[in-house]
Amino acid sequence: MLQPQLRDHSWQDILKIQGIHQVVSSTSLPDNIMRMQARHLAKISLVNSNCLLQSTMLYVCMRCVCAAGKVVLNKKMRVVSDNRCFCSECDDNAYVVRVCTLGRIVKVRAQFFYFCSFCCSTHEWLSTGHEFSSCS
Repeated sequence: MLQPQLRDHSWQDILKIQGIHQVVSSTSLPDNIMRMQARHLAKISLVNSNCLLQSTMLYVCMRCVCAAGKVVLNKKMRVVSDNRCFCSECDDNAYVVRVCTLGRIVKVRAQFFYFCSFCCSTHEWLSTGHEFSSCS
């Protein structure tokens, strides 16, 4: 039996949503690592809290990821004064989604990303084993 939220959608819509979930997904990190990230954020917020929330976000342009398989990283996104984020590849903001990396590893296609509590930014997960003990 379908859940009430899904009854209002067609099968085509459900298949599209499932396709998006196959492109972008996340896995929760252990609680001790999430607490470590939160402690680092709390320390940094005492000094500078302006860009704190933005640093935990990974911006993903779904148009570029789904159509061309390109993952455009945050450094190439343009953020305007009202916090809209534009993709530098397709020059549009309608398909840019924000994913919080705090306490999770985010998978976009075959690339993985995590929040680095040492430099307070999002990095690509390289599976070196040192991601949570030093900045890459």
